[in-house]
Amino acid sequence: MNVRKAVVLRMEGAAAIVKLDAQGGCGRCAESGGCGSDVLGQLFGPRCRTYQAEALHPFAAGSEVEVSVEARAPLIAALLAYGVPLIGLLLGASLGALFGGDAAAAGGAVAGLVLSAIVATAAVRRRGAQLRVRILETDQTGS
Repeated sequence: MNVRKAVVLRMEGAAAIVKLDAQGGCGRCAESGGCGSDVLGQLFGPRCRTYQAEALHPFAAGSEVEVSVEARAPLIAALLAYGVPLIGLLLGASLGALFGGDAAAAGGAVAGLVLSAIVATAAVRRRGAQLRVRILETDQTGS
């Protein structure tokens, strides 16, 4: 399980909108012996550091909390967002080319992409609980 410190920005219903600390990579970038791989991530611009987290009770804006996400959640999310559509696109194009010409390959690619989007959406609904950010510990003082 990945755990990071965050600050509550606001509440939206039963969810807290939290902002993560600006740490990138594994946290060893500033230490000697660190690989510095976060430098590559910074080349492509700032990452989203604001997330919606499940909250068991309301928090005041400014409360310090610890948020967690399952260790495999980033991998699962990447596979559902990129892997499944890519496989669907390629499989659809291959089947279309097998049974027809270029137009059939293009149609098969589109059909495969649409079908894979439906499959990925269904998988997110089924596995959504594993992908959610959760609040673990709280500072109830709001400081």
